Amino acid sequence: MRKLLLIIIILFSNYTFSQKVIQMNYENGIYTIPCKVNGIPMTFIFDTGASDVSISLTEAKFLFKQGLLDQSDIKEKVKYKIANGKIEEGTKIIIKEINIDGIILNNVEASIVHQLDAPLLLGQSAISKLGSIKLDGDKLIINSEKNVNLEFLGIDLTKNIEDLGFYLDDTKEVEKFIPIDFETLNISKNHFLEEFNFNIQRVIFNKQGKIVMILLQKTISNNKSNKEENIKKIYNTIVDKITNRYWIPEQKRERASVWESNYLQLGLNIEDNERVNVVYTPKDMVANKLHPEIIGESENELKASNKKDKFIDELRETSINFINKTLLEMSSGNHRWFARILENNLEFNNEIKIDNTVNQKEAVTANKSIAYNIMRIFFLNNEFKKIFLDCEFDNFVFNMQLTGNKYNNRVSSKMKISKENLENLYVPFTENEIIQILEK
Repeated sequence: MRKLLLIIIILFSNYTFSQKVIQMNYENGIYTIPCKVNGIPMTFIFDTGASDVSISLTEAKFLFKQGLLDQSDIKEKVKYKIANGKIEEGTKIIIKEINIDGIILNNVEASIVHQLDAPLLLGQSAISKLGSIKLDGDKLIINSEKNVNLEFLGIDLTKNIEDLGFYLDDTKEVEKFIPIDFETLNISKNHFLEEFNFNIQRVIFNKQGKIVMILLQKTISNNKSNKEENIKKIYNTIVDKITNRYWIPEQKRERASVWESNYLQLGLNIEDNERVNVVYTPKDMVANKLHPEIIGESENELKASNKKDKFIDELRETSINFINKTLLEMSSGNHRWFARILENNLEFNNEIKIDNTVNQKEAVTANKSIAYNIMRIFFLNNEFKKIFLDCEFDNFVFNMQLTGNKYNNRVSSKMKISKENLENLYVPFTENEIIQILEK
């Protein structure tokens, strides 16, 4: 039994999506971490007590020489106190990209320390963008649910219009919304959707100066042949790009799709067969239904675009494809994992072969452990949970078939979690909480 549980633990330890572990170096009481600043490798001191990322004059001059920093990245001169109490001069800058072991942080506030040999510090302006972190010896453990909800296309959604260089007094003529182009705000167009060359890229503020929307718009000229075919091709390619980054859409239709979480709504739609709109909205703005007034798309038109049954079928198909792709990567010669939809239930099927003799009690224990780990993978947060609830399955079924003693004896176990119990399940959850709601 211990051997079987060890196999299960090893399998799922390699598939824990919620964490990323980065090895740091420890020397003389200091942790250092390798990063890339605008593509240039640098080693930083990991300093949770520092407010900003800071680099020395040496690194700054090199980045300027390589064209990786320019005048648009420089914000202001600052004074700060160093460890010995002395007041030093520095320069506030924006670093377009910091790559920490594959985690990309965009538009990070930093300081140039006006000393040639000043240490490189990775401070809170970068660390806070990583999300939930903890230190385990020389390992940095990052929860993958980082604060992507506070950033889109490298734009910090917590910033207001004055943070980005404008003053509300300059916008008195605007009645309701204040749309400002990326170029005017010195926002880079080098983002994950840049290949589509949008005609319009704007940040939209309300009269209080708060960001209420980011709008990208791609228009096909009237004289272009096969316009409808081309616009749908662009739309579908953008759907794939966004899905790869934000997982499956909350709603997916032929001409309109929505990705939604507790914090934001990302919408994509075709307008008049000649333009595609990408609209990113913080969730409090979604509640106020501001987006139809800006892009001219009425709420009724979006609701009428398709029937609920078709939406559920498409969502189920997308979900099962994603699940099986993940389970296939976990399978091996002696371990087979797959999912299917049967009688309005979502079934997770697990077939494990071991050399030892097996019995019914072992199958039940193993199935409980697997059920928890399956839930841990696919119900990573409340947004993922909502997607599965929207599929309207009656139950989530866990089938275990355990074959042992050189495949001569076989036992099985079947358990389920009802939709009602899943609705009441708080995410994140413990293994004991999952066991308590498992039914035979």
